[in-house]
Amino acid sequence: MTHIKLLQHFSIYCRDLEPMHDFYVNTLGLPELPRPEFPFPGYWLETGAGHHIHLAKVRDGHVTKSISENEDTYMDHHFGLLTDDLQGMKVLLRERGIPFHDEPYGYPQIFFRDPENNLIEIASAEMFEEK
Repeated sequence: MTHIKLLQHFSIYCRDLEPMHDFYVNTLGLPELPRPEFPFPGYWLETGAGHHIHLAKVRDGHVTKSISENEDTYMDHHFGLLTDDLQGMKVLLRERGIPFHDEPYGYPQIFFRDPENNLIEIASAEMFEEK
């Protein structure tokens, strides 16, 4: 029987690709990776240890309403990233005018949305360190 080893990538389909690219590269600081010449625009971004986020442009009209029906809360499908500087991330999000839910469960984590309303969690790496 085969076993899944890790989550290699998470694909996000975008109506407006460039603001998403700006957000993930310039706000979250993810470096770009080489990407094959697919017949649609997109970017591959490194999230550490061989894990990626893939951004891809959807055809006009493909998505007709918000990705999420639950736009005003952090209880939604999401992906999680780790950081060693959660306070620095909070400062950066405030500087860029990006609202976030700050430690809603009392743990060092924040939840916020990207320009296309996908929910992101960033947790402090200390949450996962063995005590």
